[in-house]
Amino acid sequence: MYLKKRVLLNFALSYGFKKLLLGCSALTVSIKTMSEISKGRGMSLPHLVSFIDDWYPEEIKFMNPIKDFLQKEIAVYNKINDVKIIP
Repeated sequence: MYLKKRVLLNFALSYGFKKLLLGCSALTVSIKTMSEISKGRGMSLPHLVSFIDDWYPEEIKFMNPIKDFLQKEIAVYNKINDVKIIP
């Protein structure tokens, strides 16, 4: 998870982005929450479940705007509206 955020952070810095929108569903957030609690990393939970994660010192903000939607709903929305996804 941390490596993924570092890669996204480096990508955003190299292209001049200020915000990154992450498509986390409620299931993903709950899995990450239980995983962090079981590992004894409860101090990082506010950054995991918050709307804006400003944990990193750079000017990049990680945003989680669509936590309450299921992954299937997001996929249907993307298909209907022809949303291009960057892998």
